[in-house]
Amino acid sequence: MFKEKTIRGVILLGVMGMLLGSGLAGGKEPAQELLQAEKPQTEVQLEANVEGEVVYPQDKMEMAHPTHSPKIVLEKMAIVVTKNDKEIKKIFVKDTEECSEVLDELKKKGLEKDEKVEVEEIKSPKIKFVNESGKVIKEILLSNPGSDKWAIHIKNAKKPHPRLKEPHLIEEVLTRDAVVSKNKTNAVIIETISEALVPETEEEEKAMDGTDAGFLGTKSFIKYLDAFGNIIWEKQTPQNMVAGSVKISDDGEVIAFLQGYVMGGLAEEEPGEKLLVYNKKGQELFKLPDKREDNYHNLRLENISPSGKYLGVAGSIGYGKGRKDFTLFYNTQTKKFWSTNENYRVVNLMDNGQCRVGYRDAKKGTKWINLKEYLGD
Repeated sequence: MFKEKTIRGVILLGVMGMLLGSGLAGGKEPAQELLQAEKPQTEVQLEANVEGEVVYPQDKMEMAHPTHSPKIVLEKMAIVVTKNDKEIKKIFVKDTEECSEVLDELKKKGLEKDEKVEVEEIKSPKIKFVNESGKVIKEILLSNPGSDKWAIHIKNAKKPHPRLKEPHLIEEVLTRDAVVSKNKTNAVIIETISEALVPETEEEEKAMDGTDAGFLGTKSFIKYLDAFGNIIWEKQTPQNMVAGSVKISDDGEVIAFLQGYVMGGLAEEEPGEKLLVYNKKGQELFKLPDKREDNYHNLRLENISPSGKYLGVAGSIGYGKGRKDFTLFYNTQTKKFWSTNENYRVVNLMDNGQCRVGYRDAKKGTKWINLKEYLGD
């Protein structure tokens, strides 16, 4: 019996690292004998998935006497306090930055005798929505890159597909990640669904072996939610592009993310990489670039100021001898942007326009820039 092979590894690199590729060279099309000859570029109609979501019933009596403000809790890491080897407190945090802040607070308060603090990674990370009574009303499972929980699901099923002549065994992979605003009132969830052929015969296996010929398509769904887990708006990436590198202002008013090409067919005018910025109503505030011919690549969403007034993105334009590095700053209120010819690391970005940047050559250190001089107040 032949060994089943898929391009799962390629999909994992494309959708879980949240690191967007820079090349536009497409991968091979699915094995040609399986394709519908008359529609080789038919777009895959992928739909957002709600698997891994749990909604809990609410107590109307408790809701009538609220004791808390509704909030969103992102559980990716946990700080565990023990005493005499028994757990006495567990504090969930969303990332290493928040983890450091909590550890500093615990250090300031001081530990009692025989108390110890440890940091543990959550094997099955979740995003939870907590109501005014302090009860969890909804929780959504997230992917855990680098573990056996890296995908929400990996399903193999024989089914029809718009790009295939007849039903075939197809592997579907769903991954999910989330970012929460600092005030815990809004969240952005990114779900990415990818599909690939699973060889059913030794001939198909041989044709696909070592190639990405079995790749059928991928797409990301970007969802903006309120503190109760309601979806306020949803966006989709173009076919065969994935979203990542999400930044959200402290109050959830401004949302920025990158989208990048993975493999397969891509619309002719669609840039291989793009920065997109929206407000909480889902209205587009800014995008870069407009078309593929602009040749932007290696984009990095560097930073966003606390209110979302300013944001910084770095990258390159052009290739070879004509390549130019840049860092671009944008004011979401004045709608002005300013670009430098340096590829900075944006270390600090403040609402008053003060910005500390670092050079790629660490020996050059850092410097401060007053963005008000270029972008207005």
